[in-house]
Amino acid sequence: MQGRVTDAEKLAGIEARTPAFEAVMRRYRPDVLGGVIARHPDGTYTDVVYFTSETQARQGEGQEVPADVQAMFGDLMAAIAIDEYLDLKDPWLR
Repeated sequence: MQGRVTDAEKLAGIEARTPAFEAVMRRYRPDVLGGVIARHPDGTYTDVVYFTSETQARQGEGQEVPADVQAMFGDLMAAIAIDEYLDLKDPWLR
C-alpha cells in the first residue's frame, strides 16, 4: 500500500502499540507473515505486507472482522489515507 499520513500524532500513538497490534494480527490473520512500513519525509508512507500465499490472503480478506480488530484498524484509518494498493505477484527480494 502507498498513501499519506493524515495525523502524525495519532499515528505515533498507534506505533507505540505495535506489539499489541501484531499480537491481534497473529490471532486474526495467520496468513500474514510480517511487514515493513516506511514513512517518507514528504508525509507519505509505503506499507509492505508478506502473506503465506495469495489464496490464503484473499480468504483472510473475506472473513468477518472481530470488534477488537475493527477498533484497531479504525484508529489506524483515522491517521492515514491509503492512496493505492499494489499486488506484487512475483517480488524480487535482495
